[in-house]
Amino acid sequence: MDIYDLEQVSLERGLRRLLGYFLPSIYMPTVINNPPGTTEGDGSSAIVLAVVVILLVALFLIFGLPRLSDRGDTNINVPDKIQIENR
Repeated sequence: MDIYDLEQVSLERGLRRLLGYFLPSIYMPTVINNPPGTTEGDGSSAIVLAVVVILLVALFLIFGLPRLSDRGDTNINVPDKIQIENR
């Protein structure tokens, strides 16, 4: 190898290194290390979720259904005097 070949090799390496900073997906492989999942837990989140769902259903039954069934103002006319006929 002569000096020209060594300069060409070092130029190519330098160019790849420089482009590796700007275009890493072309010149460097992407390695993704995902940690293993944890299976520890006592199930308390399921209990909390169940309580929240029960509370939401109860609030809907107490406040939501009467509001949905209300179809406007109800006008009831009550007379001041009621006439009763004697027989």
